[in-house]
Amino acid sequence: MMIARFATLLCPLLLLTSITACQKTPTTQSSDAQGQSSAQSSAAEAQDTLTGCYTVSHTEPAQIKISKHGDNYSMQMRQYNDPSKDWDTPTPMQVLANDNPEIGKYFDIKAGESKFLEKVIARPDRVFVLAKITDSFASLNPQYDSPYLGYIYKASNTVYKVSCTGSKAV
Repeated sequence: MMIARFATLLCPLLLLTSITACQKTPTTQSSDAQGQSSAQSSAAEAQDTLTGCYTVSHTEPAQIKISKHGDNYSMQMRQYNDPSKDWDTPTPMQVLANDNPEIGKYFDIKAGESKFLEKVIARPDRVFVLAKITDSFASLNPQYDSPYLGYIYKASNTVYKVSCTGSKAV
């Protein structure tokens, strides 16, 4: 009699245990959500308009490399026309607000045209400033033959986004 009663209690307990064992715990769900969030963050960084490599002519190898880690940008350079050289130590970059009046010092962007800026980043010493203008603005304005503008030590020009390992345009 005691064994029958024990079996009657044990069967529902085993059934309940097997059902809950198949369900994800809140910790596992949180971990999965964090993994998805991390993957989405990595994808967003990969699609960032400024990350990548640049050169002053799309027929030359990359000379400047822009990376992003979280919300922070950095730039690296390598010796002109020598892709066999390693990139130098990363230098931090700052994001400038699109309506920052300082941008007019670096590029021929008038106050009303700041709406055509997608993003602007600069070294703290302002030796290098990089801007991404909208594709439509670049195609309508004959002075721009690329949607990327680079200010490099007292001179402004369009720059070209290229492969980091060669000179193919991206």
